[in-house]
Amino acid sequence: MIYIVGIRVFSKTHHDDGISFSGSAMVTLITCLAVVVPAAEVFYRAIEVPSKVFAHKFYDFITS
Repeated sequence: MIYIVGIRVFSKTHHDDGISFSGSAMVTLITCLAVVVPAAEVFYRAIEVPSKVFAHKFYDFITS
């Protein structure tokens, strides 16, 4: 997902809008950082937390 966002932002700013390579790279970096942080939080809450809860409950089931 991050590659899709980064490539599209860079292509749009550099080729279509005529911004310099360095400027496009900075805009792409900032955009990717703004996308990565919320995506990591969503992954943590949607995958990590339920997985941890399931693992603990399964361990309790096995050891009881």
